[in-house]
Amino acid sequence: IEKFLTVYQEDLKKVGIKLNLKQIDLTTNFQLGSDRNFQIIFIAWGGLRTPNPESSFKSNTADEQNTTNWPGVKNKRIDEICDEYNLTFDKNQRIKQIREIDSILASLQPYALSWFMPFQRIAFQNKFGYPKWYLTRVGDALSMLQSWYSDPDKLAQYDEAVKDKNKKMDIGEVDQKFWLNVKQKEQAGGQMIIDESSY
Repeated sequence: IEKFLTVYQEDLKKVGIKLNLKQIDLTTNFQLGSDRNFQIIFIAWGGLRTPNPESSFKSNTADEQNTTNWPGVKNKRIDEICDEYNLTFDKNQRIKQIREIDSILASLQPYALSWFMPFQRIAFQNKFGYPKWYLTRVGDALSMLQSWYSDPDKLAQYDEAVKDKNKKMDIGEVDQKFWLNVKQKEQAGGQMIIDESSY
């Protein structure tokens, strides 16, 4: 992401703000965040199938080490909503609660929303299968791992191809613009296959 942040750095320079970019590895980045040892940190969250506002925004996590409340959010109303959320089982009500928290966070501005690349890079061996909708529009690649499963037919073909280098497996369709044309493919009765290239 350096090339994108460099553009941002240049834009800031035009209005008299100096931004120093520091390259660090992911482990160091996570440690700095957990220790709250930063001025601005570039990070993305993902992996929760159901939002859990308490772990990231409740006041009691603002000063504790190793929580995901890195900006140190403390807000009485968010605390109340977190408590209500834990006792709410109606999905629509939970959506309203999360949206209220989002509204409060937008006014507090503990985060600056950024840009992300509008694609996912996925590579896996042909022995795996997956549900039709395992790739979400904004989900991250790590959350997909739990959606893979062993496909017995593909596994048998894969094992044969490993033993006999002359045997090849079908690559399948490579769909590089899945979300742009998913409706058209469904209407046409097409089967969705996303990059089954073996490696």
